[in-house]
This record gives sequence, structure tokens and C-alpha cells, in this order.
Amino acid sequence: MKKSVFFHVKTGAVLCAFLFAVSPVTGNSPASFSGIVAEAKETDSSAISLNANTAKIIIDDSYTLRVYNTKEDQTIICKSGDSDVVTVKASDKSSSAFILKGKKCGKAEITIRVKKGLTTVDTLKCNVTVGLPAISVSFTRAKLKLSANGGRTSLKTILKPSDTVEEPTYVSSDTDIAYVSKKGTVIAKAVGECTITAFINKKDDNGEYICDSCKIIVTEEELPPEPIEGSEETGETA
Repeated sequence: MKKSVFFHVKTGAVLCAFLFAVSPVTGNSPASFSGIVAEAKETDSSAISLNANTAKIIIDDSYTLRVYNTKEDQTIICKSGDSDVVTVKASDKSSSAFILKGKKCGKAEITIRVKKGLTTVDTLKCNVTVGLPAISVSFTRAKLKLSANGGRTSLKTILKPSDTVEEPTYVSSDTDIAYVSKKGTVIAKAVGECTITAFINKKDDNGEYICDSCKIIVTEEELPPEPIEGSEETGETA
């Protein structure tokens, strides 16, 4: 049977504490693993909105859902449509933030209602999928070559189990040569060689995070464009 649970919060109130701990890592490993895949719709910058309209959470991981542009005289009600799948807990860091925790595989709709007195000012939704963590990761290519003159491509990984909701964390060994985005898009920066490594949040028998690597060769040659799987914003740091 589905269970519903909700929090009713006055903006500006002090709430119960919750901190998400991350494991320290060394070497070229990423600083932390979120286990979260979240997307938000574009909205008017002044409108009441959420930081994510959809989210994928690994079992026992958490995600902070935030409500933007509310006013001091408004209250926020956050409700999970199925608390067996996702629980909701108010954050003590902000009266407009809620901690969503994955409990078991499944889907749940999170409903946010912003009220002023007895009047509902706005209703927002976030659809959450909770799933299994990855146990292995591998690139479909061990090496690729890009042109220093605007070369770019999207690296593809194979994760197991196939129905995991986890996505790998990508790290470039030299961002001056090639930058890699959080979704695996590689952009050539300068002539040279570097390695792109994909990590998952699982350690092997030696205590190292499980990963796979792809060698990137950036050359002055003019090369045919590599295939791009989708598009995304990019920056200068991984």
C-alpha cells in the first residue's frame, strides 16, 4: 500500500538537521559521488520554482529539493506520494529545502504546495525514480583522437546492472588538453595526450573506486567530427 508523508514549513523557520556525508578519495578520483541525476525545467527567474523537476536517486542516497522565490509570509508543504519509495525530511539549512531519501526501487511523485494563509499560491511537482547503484563501468572505446581545432565528442559507458540509475563521475587527467563534462562530453583544448576516467561509487577489493579509462589524443590534424550524443552546457573545469 502506498503511503503519503508531508512537511508543512513556514519560511524562515528552523528545522531538523540533516547532513549528507561524502567519502574522501585520493589520487585522480573525484572529490565526491552524488549518485543523483536531476533535471530542472527553465522558468521565469522570478517565478516560484524547484531546482529539479525530475530526479533519479540510488537506494539510501539523498537529494536536496529546493524551492525558489517564495516569500516570508508563505508556507511550504512538501509531500511524498509514496514514502515507501521516497521519504521527505525538512532541512535545517533552509526553510525552503527538503531532503528526499531513496528507500526502495520504484517511483514517487513529490508535491510542493506554496500557501499564503489558507490560499494555495502555487503547486509544483518533482518525479523521483529510485534504483540500484552501479557495480561496474566500462567505456565503449579505449582510445580516441580529436582535433585541437574545436574537436569534441561524447564518451559512452556501459554500466551494470543495466537498470541502474547511477551515472559515472568523469575526471580528466589534464583539463588543459581535454575537458570532460559531467555527462561525458569531451572537448579538445590543446595538443597533447590525457586520460578520461569514469568512476562509480563502489570500491574493489583493494579499496579503490571502480573505474575505466579512455586515452585522449589531441592533434593538430584536421579530423572528421566525432559523433555527439545530445548537447549540453560546458565549462572550463571538470
